[in-house]
Amino acid sequence: MWTVNIGDKKVCLDDLSPAEFQEVADRHSLSWLSLYYNPAANIDAYHDLLVVCADHAGVEAPEKPDTMGDAKALLDLIVMDEDDDRPKVGAETESPNLEDDQATT
Repeated sequence: MWTVNIGDKKVCLDDLSPAEFQEVADRHSLSWLSLYYNPAANIDAYHDLLVVCADHAGVEAPEKPDTMGDAKALLDLIVMDEDDDRPKVGAETESPNLEDDQATT
């Protein structure tokens, strides 16, 4: 799951409320689901999401980026937490071998 490292805190996006996601998504004509699965696809929505995370963590929010360098620095704040043991939607699973199930004649 996505985790934001902001200030000296970590905020898992799963800890935010659906209403917080919907509010940010609505401001940018996005669906809450697209924001949840791809939070950095829209830089303005991503910054607003970082503001929500900062508020949730009780730390100061980052400045809105003025340059692409600033925007790239914001990308360093979010990571996919591979140690998270919760099931991941869309995770790859092994496909069954259909050839083994077919009868040969």
